[in-house]
Amino acid sequence: AVWDTMKCFFATICLLPILASGRDQRAIEFRIGKVQHPLKKVATLSPNKPEKHPLEGTVFYRLDDDSVITVVNFLYTKPGPDAFFWAGEEGGCDEDSIGKKSYPLAPGRVGTRDYDNKDQPILPAYDGTEKDVVLRLPEGVTVSDIKWLCIWCRKFKVNFSSIEFKP
Repeated sequence: AVWDTMKCFFATICLLPILASGRDQRAIEFRIGKVQHPLKKVATLSPNKPEKHPLEGTVFYRLDDDSVITVVNFLYTKPGPDAFFWAGEEGGCDEDSIGKKSYPLAPGRVGTRDYDNKDQPILPAYDGTEKDVVLRLPEGVTVSDIKWLCIWCRKFKVNFSSIEFKP
């Protein structure tokens, strides 16, 4: 029985690099006690005004749940007074998209269709060492519907960073 266990262990160790080649390593990591979701990279966030609002992070979506966007290694040290993640199906990250098919998003919550919601959580500072930022699109919306994702300040109508979404 011990020999069979050892053979299985060695086979796993030897085959893992072969199985993992060409795939996003995050999708196959072994995590004890945590659920690991396979992810597909979309783009990397970069700041529009790095001197005012430095930020970075890599944006993925879940292959096993296409209504979930994940931002990995998110750094956002100088938050805006009324800033949040915002995604849209048409237009771009600007005033013209307000009221259209666009969705304010907050980490750990399901996104809404209400841009003017006063209870929209404001995006806090992140130092890059926190857990992944998990954003859920509103019910019935998937990443294949999304054209863009950004960090938007509603108070000043400023786009801090945006990416095109091409899943």
